[in-house]
Amino acid sequence: MSELSLYIGNIGLVLSQLGNKLQNQSVSGQPLKIHSQVKQAMDNFSMHF
Repeated sequence: MSELSLYIGNIGLVLSQLGNKLQNQSVSGQPLKIHSQVKQAMDNFSMHF
């Protein structure tokens, strides 16, 4: 597997996790905490690189 494929896979993983968290919040009726969720996703993203 090339480095590029690995990076793209990691980007997809982080975005998927972000989407799942936001979807769970919206279904539960909680106010969306988009800023903190995006910050956490970016932190996770930067750990992969």
